This record gives sequence, C-alpha cells and structure tokens, in this order.
Amino acid sequence: MTRYNAAHRTQRIRKGMSYVLALSVVMLLAALGMAMIHTTGREINKGMNQRDGMSARLAAESGMTYLTEVLEDFEITGSPDSTALLNALGGFYQGELPAGTVSYSGAGVTITNVQTGPAGSSFTGEFTAGVEANQFQLTVTGQSGQGRRTIEMRYDLVPGGSGIFDKGIVSAGPIHVSGSALIEGANGAAEADVLSLSEDGIVFDLSSSCDLAGDIYTVSDDPEAIDLSGAVTVAGIPRSDPAIWDHIHLGTEPQELPRPDVSIFTSFATNTLSGTPEAGETFTNLRVPAGTNPTFNDNTTIVGVLYIESPNTVTFGGSVTVSGVIVTDDPGAGATADNKLIFQGNASIQGVEGLPADPMFDELRTMEGSSILAPGFAVTMTGSMGTVGGTIAAEKISMQGDASLTVQGLIMNLGTDPMDMGGSTHVVIDRSQYDQVPVGFTVPSVLAAVPETYTEH
Repeated sequence: MTRYNAAHRTQRIRKGMSYVLALSVVMLLAALGMAMIHTTGREINKGMNQRDGMSARLAAESGMTYLTEVLEDFEITGSPDSTALLNALGGFYQGELPAGTVSYSGAGVTITNVQTGPAGSSFTGEFTAGVEANQFQLTVTGQSGQGRRTIEMRYDLVPGGSGIFDKGIVSAGPIHVSGSALIEGANGAAEADVLSLSEDGIVFDLSSSCDLAGDIYTVSDDPEAIDLSGAVTVAGIPRSDPAIWDHIHLGTEPQELPRPDVSIFTSFATNTLSGTPEAGETFTNLRVPAGTNPTFNDNTTIVGVLYIESPNTVTFGGSVTVSGVIVTDDPGAGATADNKLIFQGNASIQGVEGLPADPMFDELRTMEGSSILAPGFAVTMTGSMGTVGGTIAAEKISMQGDASLTVQGLIMNLGTDPMDMGGSTHVVIDRSQYDQVPVGFTVPSVLAAVPETYTEH
C-alpha cells in the first residue's frame, strides 16, 4: 500500500511540473509575441516616419523648385530697397500662385499650404531680406504626415538682360571682322566674348587672319549663319580645327538690346559751342548745337560732358583729350548718314575718373561706366584711342585702319546694320574696373538663385 501511494504521489508531482512547464512556455511565447508585436509596431512607426520624412523633403524640394521657376518671370525696375522689392514680389506671387496662398508686407512674403500631391503633402515658403543689401532668403518647409523638412537658399538682386552686359562686344546686327583685327580680353578670354542678336542671314562674317580671343554667341541656331574663311582664329583655335565649334554658341536667347538714356548727362552741358574750335582750346561741359559739324583738333581738351545735338558730324583729330563722357541726341535708327562721330589720330577718352578734383565735377564723377553714348549716331575709329574709360554704345560702329583701344567696359552696336572691324584694328576689353551695368542704361533687375547657399535641415 505504501509503495502504491508513493508512486501515485510521484506521478502527481510529475503532472504538476508538466503543467507548470507548459504554463511557463505559454507565458514565454506570449511575452515573445508581445515583444514581436511591439517591435513590429515600432518598425511600422519608424517606417511611417521615414516615409513622412522623405515625402516632406520631396515637398520642400518641389516647393523650392516651383517657386524658383515662377520667379524667372519676375522683374523690377529702378533701385528698390528691400521693402519695395518684397511688396512687388508678393504682388507678383499673388498673381501666379493659387488664391489664398500668398500674403505679404514690406517685411516678407509668406506662401502657405501649397499642395504638392494627392497624399496630403504640402509646402510653405517665406521670402525675407538677407543680411546684405540686395540679398534675400527663401525658406521652404515641406510637410507630410508627421514629417517636416526645411531647405533654404539665398537670392541676389542682379541686373537682368540674360548676360548682355557680361559680354565684351554686343551687336543688334551682324558682326564683320576682317584683316588682321584682334579682339582680346585684358584679364581673360571671356572678357572678349562676342554676341550678335541678329537672326537673319550671315550673322558672323570672319575672314582673313582676324583673331577673336573669346567665344562667339548668336541668336541664330543655323550653323550656316557663321561664315569663317582664311586663317581665322576663335578662342585660340584655328578655323581648320573642328574644335572651334565648341566656342561658337548657337541659339542664344533672343532679346532686345537696351538703348541708353543720355538725359541724366545733358543737364551738365551748360556751355554752348560757338564758332570754330581752335587748336589747343579747353572746353568744359560743352553743348554742340545741331548742324554745327565741328572738328576738334591739335591738343584740344574737353572736360566734363560733351553733349552733341542731332544732326551733326563731329570729327576728333589728333591729340584730342576728353576727360568725361560724350553723349548725343537719339535721332533713332536710320539717321546715321547725318549723324556721325569720327575719331582720327590719337584721340583719348579718359572717362569720368579722369575729371579734375573740382567740386563742380563731384556728382558727375560718381556716374561711372560710360564713355561714349551715341544712340542714332555712327561712330568711326581709325587711329589710336589708348584707354577708353567706359562703355562705347552707338547706332553703328566701325573700326578700321590702325584703330587701337582698350575699353574699360563693353562695346555695343545698337543698330541692325553690321558692326565692322578690319585692317589692323586691335581691341582689348577690360572689365576689371566697370563690371556692372553702365550709367545711362536701365535694365530690369531679377532675383537670381545662389546655388552654393543651398542648405537642408
């Protein structure tokens, strides 16, 4: 009996231990299941957060790209301060973006809740004034679910014109270069880049042994518009080398060449020329009446503004020095037969930086960047001009014979007649002193992105 009870007791103990072990296993499996559920939930949340973060970043990038592309159509004239620009920019964006998404004041432009997709992603943007003058900051925040991403980039207010004022020579008409003419940059080949805005026929006719150190740009997209012959060189590459076409850029954006407004200079010309100029005379702030047709010769000095009314043919002979700027009336296109400036011998135009240290020239001395502004006039140069202290702009420009000059600015052929350079003409373009839009020209300003300032956070 005793053995039976002991065996029975042992069997019951074993069954009890099995129950405990089974229960432990069940509890362990339950714990593991809960842990797996927790881990899975956490991974799901993590995945959702990553998804939201990526979607938010895409929304921010889309917003930055969209607002920048829309901004390509924004222009503003004059010299606006940050308040005026932000007000103009806000009004511009209100006309371009969905209703109710743009609010603005002189302190900034705010763009809110612009949807970027069906999944609920959106972005907000804010334009504010930057640290320096003419600098502005665009901050764009993308949002998707719980995700938020912000990117920023700086925009600078710069002259528009698609690079017209970045070139060395610009012509509304064709450009003809012949003989041994040489066009080069003082500080690099890019200063001697040449642009023709003409679209019809031959827009560049380069012949003989002429040498253009810079690149060629043309609105025409037809290779036949470029006529190269003889021992022509472009960007240091001879015509015989196919690599020359790497420096000939077809299909440049069409645009209108701005005409100078000389009215800001004419009020300075308070003295009127009467009679025939004598050799060795000095003239200050001189107005040349219409129909005078004078010749300035032999050590004549002109200080300040030389204002030439239309019609007139004015000749500058040997050893004439101009310290200041030459400006003319604008009789319009097609009037060059009766309106001419002819530079012979060793004329010199020093620009406003050459003005005497006299209080009467203080205001004029600040009006830098232009030396000859002659809309409607034909300008012909056949002798040595030395250094010309600013941009040359005329209806038609011709340089022949031994014409030689260094231009601290650019050369602009305003009319559609060809610009001619031949003989042993030697032109050096030096943009180191005046690299902005010259005084006398008004071009709209634009907001240009500065890619190196792009940041994400």
